[in-house]
Amino acid sequence: MSGSQFADKDAFSKIEGTRYATESKLIVNFWEELDENPDKVHFGFKAVSKCLKRNNIDCFLVSDAKLRSSDVLERAKFIKMMDSVRRINGCRYYIFSSLHESGESLDSLGGVACFSKW
Repeated sequence: MSGSQFADKDAFSKIEGTRYATESKLIVNFWEELDENPDKVHFGFKAVSKCLKRNNIDCFLVSDAKLRSSDVLERAKFIKMMDSVRRINGCRYYIFSSLHESGESLDSLGGVACFSKW
């Protein structure tokens, strides 16, 4: 793709609003926050579960690989976690594609992460 496509603001806004663009921004923000303020982000099933029990999740990130796992018990625990997150008022949640770099990055964190409210 040449740079000329990005000169057209309408074309760029369509590309920028894609799922992968959103996922990429979120994972970059996660890594930056982990570096700058590690108490505000959590990753891995146990750490995110603790935040969930405290109703302390502002934004939830999960890999589609966890929701499609061939291990029925693993898949069930992540689906149950996501269902619980959906019930948190105001919480945003995103399912990352494991076929994209951002999803691979999330997979390296255990396939699940969150930004906490406080």
